[in-house]
Amino acid sequence: KKASRRVLKKGQIAFDLVEINWKDLKFTPTDKNIEGEAGYIFTVADALTGLLWAKFSPNKERKNITPIAEEGFRWMADKLKTPLSKMHATSDSGSEWEIKKYNKWGLRVKFLARAPLIEQKNKQIQAALYRIIKMKKTKNIAALIKSAMTVVNRTQSSLTKLAPIQAINAKQTELSEKYNKRRGKNSGVKLKLRQLKTGELVRVQIISDKKRSGEFFKA
Repeated sequence: KKASRRVLKKGQIAFDLVEINWKDLKFTPTDKNIEGEAGYIFTVADALTGLLWAKFSPNKERKNITPIAEEGFRWMADKLKTPLSKMHATSDSGSEWEIKKYNKWGLRVKFLARAPLIEQKNKQIQAALYRIIKMKKTKNIAALIKSAMTVVNRTQSSLTKLAPIQAINAKQTELSEKYNKRRGKNSGVKLKLRQLKTGELVRVQIISDKKRSGEFFKA
């Protein structure tokens, strides 16, 4: 297990697409552009502040994803007061990304097999989304996602002790000191190593019946 990387400035972002199946929602959304049995949430998050932006897309075609991505990147740049040319992004190498166009906007993108930051924020927004859905206030998926984004951005970080909407106005040096306290090779955090057993090919996380009953989760 490797120690978590240190983050020293705002603008180190990650983006992804999350698939949502209407069967898991137990209803079909009323949005006019709904098509098929599933839709997607485009998410982009900043590492240091934890700030998240999310928006619904009916599919993962570039013609839909590209304008949504631009809106998300520019929203993030505005909130972080950091131009796109000063930001670094990570994502998977999906065919839905129009990387050359992102580069023209000034954003530098690096492909990663796994990006823990955005995976964690995806879990957060999915959990918030399903809690809000249970309130049965609306069946408009775009509105539900926007509400879930608000919930995530108002949730206090266990690292910085600030909600993302508070962290964007905090001093960068103070924020990075709190964020990196338990990260990096000199953090003092002890990493436990375990020898793999003969024939052990994968490790699994056991999810209790109580946690997965009636809830959508990503394996």
